[in-house]
Amino acid sequence: MKDDIQRLQIGILGGGQLGKMLLMPAHQWSLSVSVLDPSPDCPAAKMASQFVEGDFDDYHDVYFFGKGLDLLTIEIEAVDVEALVDLQSRGVIVHPAPSIIALVQDKYRQRQLLYERGFPVPRFALMEIGASSLHHFIQHKNLSLPCIAKYPRGGYDGRGVFVLSQPDQIQDLPLLLEEKIDIHMEISVLVGRNPSGQIAVYDPVEMVFDADSHMLDYLIAPARISGVLRQQLIECATEIAHSIGLEGLMAIEFFVDKRGVIYVNELAPRPHNSGHHTIEGAVCSQFEQHWRMVLDLPPGSTALRSPYVATLNIVGPADFEGAPHYRGWKELLAQPDIHVHIYGKQQSRPNRKMAHITMLGASRQEVEKKITYIRAQFHIEKAHIK
Repeated sequence: MKDDIQRLQIGILGGGQLGKMLLMPAHQWSLSVSVLDPSPDCPAAKMASQFVEGDFDDYHDVYFFGKGLDLLTIEIEAVDVEALVDLQSRGVIVHPAPSIIALVQDKYRQRQLLYERGFPVPRFALMEIGASSLHHFIQHKNLSLPCIAKYPRGGYDGRGVFVLSQPDQIQDLPLLLEEKIDIHMEISVLVGRNPSGQIAVYDPVEMVFDADSHMLDYLIAPARISGVLRQQLIECATEIAHSIGLEGLMAIEFFVDKRGVIYVNELAPRPHNSGHHTIEGAVCSQFEQHWRMVLDLPPGSTALRSPYVATLNIVGPADFEGAPHYRGWKELLAQPDIHVHIYGKQQSRPNRKMAHITMLGASRQEVEKKITYIRAQFHIEKAHIK
């Protein structure tokens, strides 16, 4: 890596809200960062040093975008890995490594690797085309109904995942089947690792999901867990980062069952929705931390700036699609330590992530009250364009 990082030509695959927020600390450091995305109206387009319209899941678009760069990173996993491998062979630095991106693109391979390396995962099996009856298959694999079914590839924000109770629910194979954990809490741990092997780990956050969309509704940091469990989660996240050779930032989602046993759910080797609270709530945000890690710089402090921090996701309402209007700014800005982030997406759709709001507080009760207040005051409406 060049010592003068301002001379590096850097690229990001994907120009969504994560790309936009990655560009904020990049501007602070005067980094030259180009963005590849299919939409010229994507949130990151206007902030990039150069915007290139193209498909990050197309070999030729990714290869020609990356071949003149020094460093290439991602804000989404659904990218063409073959192009990344070829770019790496040409000397382009790719963080996270193409092998890690390929791993997380395939949920079965991800499960299998974690299992083989001794990390705690739910019991699982891959039901492929031509498999025997569901009942015979799950009995043979030591599973039982109901279980969790996931499409091994694709799926995002809860899509492509469902509870399987009856054989007639199966529409397509292959399916990754997993035991249904008696979940007490869902936790996310953000971990960063640079090429020198230095690690940064953020406090575990408690995630609450919407019952209908299965998307993250809000999170609170630190999570309401014991010190022993906190240490167990941090150690597991650190071991996974070292084990897979992570170079960058990664969110690890965990289940904690009602006995206090932890299970690794999924890996996301990039900045993550569960880390948005770090922008105002931590000494070093997840987005600055990602740059520190991929540029092989010293890790930033993961300490919280406030005893409690929470993030509420704002998604498109179910009753319309179209240009959004955000109502409730004045009321929120009158409150201390409430921070609004509008992503700049031109079209609202049902359950599309449009914004998030972070709040700081002296107690868990204080941030929970702020969440309730924000829900009452802040809304997305259809814009009336003249």
